[in-house]
Amino acid sequence: MQFQLTKDRKFTRLVTVHIPNEQGEFDQSTLRATFRIAPTDEVVSSEKRLLDLVLVDLPELEQEGFSKAELLEAVKNDPCAGPALIREYNEAVAKKNYG
Repeated sequence: MQFQLTKDRKFTRLVTVHIPNEQGEFDQSTLRATFRIAPTDEVVSSEKRLLDLVLVDLPELEQEGFSKAELLEAVKNDPCAGPALIREYNEAVAKKNYG
């Protein structure tokens, strides 16, 4: 397949989130997330800023009392889910290109 530049590349991945529980262990849950690939000049060091740039949707996530936009913000700010989303994004983008 020939390389082709596109302005808006997106991909969807199943993200595993590890949440600490009261027993000192971790509970595992998953959520499906749609990302866009951010151009190199837009990527900055701030993790939340990265998610602001690349996280498009959480298509299967619904919670009473939250709008879709509020859920996106809450998940990006969550200390367990935010890093899990960043890890999945980085692994998905880098895996095929960096081995």
